[in-house]
Amino acid sequence: MPQLSFIGKTAIITGAGGALGRAYALDLAKRGSNLLINDVGATLIGAIQDNAKEPSNAGMFHSTIAL
Repeated sequence: MPQLSFIGKTAIITGAGGALGRAYALDLAKRGSNLLINDVGATLIGAIQDNAKEPSNAGMFHSTIAL
């Protein structure tokens, strides 16, 4: 089954620092999606940014929640 392309699409992922959120973020970045990610932990969000292989037309924006 061919993979879907998300080039030019934007995904909003809450809880991106957790296991599933991180997996979704990395997979969607690999497929060319622009990402808006957030979580309560800035460290895990930074790890996603470091590991995502973004195409040149993709962007990633993140926010953290201070408790």
